[in-house]
Amino acid sequence: MVCTTHFTFLYPKPKKQIIMADGKTVKIFIASSSELQTERKQCVLLLNQLSESFTHLSLKPVEWEYSLVHGNYPGHSTIQSAINPQLKECDSVVFIFHSKIGEYTRQEFEFATANNVRLFVFFKTGFSPKKEQVASYMELLEFKESLNATVMYKEYETLDSFEKQMVTNLSLYLSQTFPATAVTPSADMTTLIKMLHDKELEIKKLRDNPHDETLAIGDISKEIDNIKNDLLQSKEVIEKQAKEKEALEAKLALQQDGDEMKAKALEEIKNGNYDQAEETLLTVVDAATMKVVDTLLELAQVKELQMQYSDALEYAEQALDFEPESAAGLLYAGQLADIVGDTDTAIGYYERNIALEKKSGNDENILAESYSNLSVAWLNKQEYDKAINAAKKAIALYKKLYDENSTVFTQAYETLSDVYYELGEFKKATEYGYKTLDLAVSNYGDDSLEAALAYGTMVMRLNATGDFDKAIACGEKAVATLTATYGEDHPELAFLCNNIGEAYQDKGEGEKAVVYFEKSLAINEKVLPPKHPDILHTKKNLSNAQKEIGRKK
Repeated sequence: MVCTTHFTFLYPKPKKQIIMADGKTVKIFIASSSELQTERKQCVLLLNQLSESFTHLSLKPVEWEYSLVHGNYPGHSTIQSAINPQLKECDSVVFIFHSKIGEYTRQEFEFATANNVRLFVFFKTGFSPKKEQVASYMELLEFKESLNATVMYKEYETLDSFEKQMVTNLSLYLSQTFPATAVTPSADMTTLIKMLHDKELEIKKLRDNPHDETLAIGDISKEIDNIKNDLLQSKEVIEKQAKEKEALEAKLALQQDGDEMKAKALEEIKNGNYDQAEETLLTVVDAATMKVVDTLLELAQVKELQMQYSDALEYAEQALDFEPESAAGLLYAGQLADIVGDTDTAIGYYERNIALEKKSGNDENILAESYSNLSVAWLNKQEYDKAINAAKKAIALYKKLYDENSTVFTQAYETLSDVYYELGEFKKATEYGYKTLDLAVSNYGDDSLEAALAYGTMVMRLNATGDFDKAIACGEKAVATLTATYGEDHPELAFLCNNIGEAYQDKGEGEKAVVYFEKSLAINEKVLPPKHPDILHTKKNLSNAQKEIGRKK
């Protein structure tokens, strides 16, 4: 067997930007005692509002009172036996409690738990029982206490607080559980974003120094414009921008009723008038309302849409100045720091978030996501033991919250595959690579871009274990999809063709290896400078393969 040197990129691994699934009907069962009719009706209204934001999903509230005629459930001995089949078909259940736990509600809870249906549990506080209500209230408190080790629940005092928690938790659940397309930035895109951030910082330093000439600022501004133009030539970037815009519009749409400034900002965003949207949102911040933190995070999203990443990070950090324990703020600030390549700062935000969430126990979703992002950051720092520890903690938390086929596991599995590959533990790397591939195929389809990227990763994993035929088959499958998606000159294709060439070369089929090395080189010479490491590496591989063919002849 001919041994070759396998090349791995050392740039920060890009994250997937997740959007909603197409045409998926999501059934959400609403369960409570009759005393909470107001909250039940509000749940239906909120789901209707969320449907407008999650345009790729059809959200269907399920309430047994409307699904069954009271007292009429043919073929069933009890009303609960008629309800259970409907409950089993639901994707999640919202349980709301206040002064008691009704017989039917308890049965629904036990049935949903036994069937692994996703639960959202809320307790309304402030109840003072009368003498005749003490027994039923104590039963509810015992039930609530029994949840501590198994089910996360939320408490609320007012209807407004209930609405906010419902929207936050359901939005996170829907976006993570029902994705359709993931846009994965390429190495080129990640590098350009880091360059863009560095140029922005250069301009800020020059503006802080009155002795520097305006000409220098003008030159750097032109460089920034050129980098942005390069980024906007990429289909990946266009898709990513569209999804980020959609997410911000969805967030503002939920606030536009009764908030003139948020409605105006939403209109400006829709029309692409980002500077005007920023001005409008700043008036909300200046008014020092209760919405300051949320608005500062929205301003960060506006700046991210404009590719002004240093400004986006500044707004996120301002939000944290107002509310240092904002879970959403810490998570977003960490992600922005990651985007611009400031890994140490990102780690700091993720670790702060983890400490706060572990202390409060408020949201295991955010805790899991923070661990997952932290694992990527440690991988980028080549702190492999820490990366493994964080990824496994993320997986353990996600297993409590989601079906194991959910795409929320993807990033942690990818990280473990990458870490074990770097450590030379190729069997473990392959195991987690297959887990990532299985998730991509089952959620997006075998011919999807997500599956193609996972197949591409498996080329290196399988080649390292000596399974060359499977490595080549995965690579050729990936090439077909990537070519159909991005055309024949995409950098990801160059990287993939190089790896397929290495598999053929290690297998001893030099002629086929040469074909793929030449394809890789042809693409890279179109899109990269002449002395780029990728070009030099592939040229070396090509030369070695040609020499090996010559020796055989």
